[in-house]
Amino acid sequence: MSKTAVAFIACFAVLAAIQTWRLNQLNHILLNQKAAVERKGLALPDTGSTARALASETGTFPGSDSASAAAVSEHDEPLTGTEDTLLAALEAWGGSKASANGTPQPEPSDSRNGKARTNGAKDANRKDAASAKNAAESKEDAELRERLAQVRKAAASGDYDKALSMLNRLIDDKGNDSQAYQAMARLYQEMGLPDDALAVYEEWAAARPNDAAAHLGMAGVYESLGLNAEALVELQAYEALSRETAASYAQSAAMYRRLGLTAEEGASLASWLETMPGSPDAMRAMGDYYRRTGDYTSAVTQYQGVLQTEPGNMSARLSLAQAYQQLGQHQAAQSEYLSALDLHPGDTSILMRLGESYRRSGDIAAAIGSYQQVVNLEPESTQALRATRQINRLQRQLATQPS
Repeated sequence: MSKTAVAFIACFAVLAAIQTWRLNQLNHILLNQKAAVERKGLALPDTGSTARALASETGTFPGSDSASAAAVSEHDEPLTGTEDTLLAALEAWGGSKASANGTPQPEPSDSRNGKARTNGAKDANRKDAASAKNAAESKEDAELRERLAQVRKAAASGDYDKALSMLNRLIDDKGNDSQAYQAMARLYQEMGLPDDALAVYEEWAAARPNDAAAHLGMAGVYESLGLNAEALVELQAYEALSRETAASYAQSAAMYRRLGLTAEEGASLASWLETMPGSPDAMRAMGDYYRRTGDYTSAVTQYQGVLQTEPGNMSARLSLAQAYQQLGQHQAAQSEYLSALDLHPGDTSILMRLGESYRRSGDIAAAIGSYQQVVNLEPESTQALRATRQINRLQRQLATQPS
């Protein structure tokens, strides 16, 4: 055998040994990574999958997007720099293997399956992380409710010092929690200490400058003290910070009403209705506003809008009947009362209103009939006593009428 052939064989043997050593080392790395990740509760593709599938699973491969990184639980530890470099080397080796003879090779089906399993594992991890977060928040909410319940119990027993001490600790523990501030301010108001309540609201506003509720609370205290100008300032601050929600519009309108600012109340309700035109609550509130201000026709329109959306809305139906009654449209009012009775048969309060509508319309016999139903249904009730007085009055009226 020639020297050239011997040298060639020797070189080939050395290269084969090096390649075998590389494969053993990389396989060892891959197995270690698989075990490490599986200890964290992640599912990995089999050892035939590509290195990018593994790196995407852990979210640490160079060039991986932020969504992949976000899929890892906050308790997972990233790969070390050495491991990351070795994973890159593994992928480079996989790529060179696929094109060893210069011709691209089709991706094996087990690689595609591995990627599918990887994506499934990532989705599962996201769900697990979301579930863990929700569970933690639920636990925290439960703890807060329990501690507030203890505060209320202490206050109910008259131990205000203990209740206030507990609230102070709660504020410190929960990082200036809004509910704790609100509970403390209301406790001071209950104790007849409005100045202390204002101080709590001011501290709340300073600690949480974007929290609109603190300003609404201050507006309420100022209004109770008759300091309407100061209340208006805080109410406007509340409106500037609050989001366009049903609750914010309703709160603003209610405060304007207590301040006697009827036009501002109407403007707030109109904004609510404009922002949420299909809202039954907004239409109902607007209808109540119109009825209080004497615009019964507009009130009827709003209540009808509510009933188109919610035919079973008893409150809106009774309010509609009252608006008709105030317009002198007794028959329309009676029709609404009868519809309400269809929904709530035997409701004595509705029967009393129906009897009053019949009485005002001059149908005395029908009025007596409605009042008598009240007596028959609840003979021992206060309603029955009132109905009996009405029956006696109407019977005397009938007796004096010419035949």
